[in-house]
Amino acid sequence: MIYRIQPVSSRKDQARAVAVLREYMAQMVSVFDTSNLASEIAAFPTYWTLPRSELLLLNSPISPVGCIGWAEQPDGAAEIRRFYLRSTVRGRGLGRFMLESLLLRLADYGFRRCVLHTSREMEAATGLYRATGFRPTSPYGGFREEEFLFFERSIGSGKNMSRIRTGGVLTC
Repeated sequence: MIYRIQPVSSRKDQARAVAVLREYMAQMVSVFDTSNLASEIAAFPTYWTLPRSELLLLNSPISPVGCIGWAEQPDGAAEIRRFYLRSTVRGRGLGRFMLESLLLRLADYGFRRCVLHTSREMEAATGLYRATGFRPTSPYGGFREEEFLFFERSIGSGKNMSRIRTGGVLTC
């Protein structure tokens, strides 16, 4: 199957992105407070707008199967946000594809560092972050260390990510 990662750029994309974000929110409500996510959904076109933030959808030929976004932080780092992949397509390398695609976009936008936080319960996500060069960092943004793990990574030239420079397409 062919998967494409693309920025949300049209009203149709926005509606599809909101549906994916709502699905993500429904699954995460037992893991963390989703009130910030609800606010982002309500203000979707305003919140997810370049040059301060962007949301990408991972599309199958039928429908979106995931999303990943970023938002610029006050210190100039890009925070990776709303990384979600439907359980039906996990285990195919799509999460890594999404993350590496986003890292290349961030490098193209001139970011040199990115941060993220994840629930301590999300072991697969934590493994992916470590495998792609993220290292533990201090808490940020008012998030509590008891609830989350915090990671950072410098953003370079995209070494070891050459397969992503294919126009955001992955066949698996």
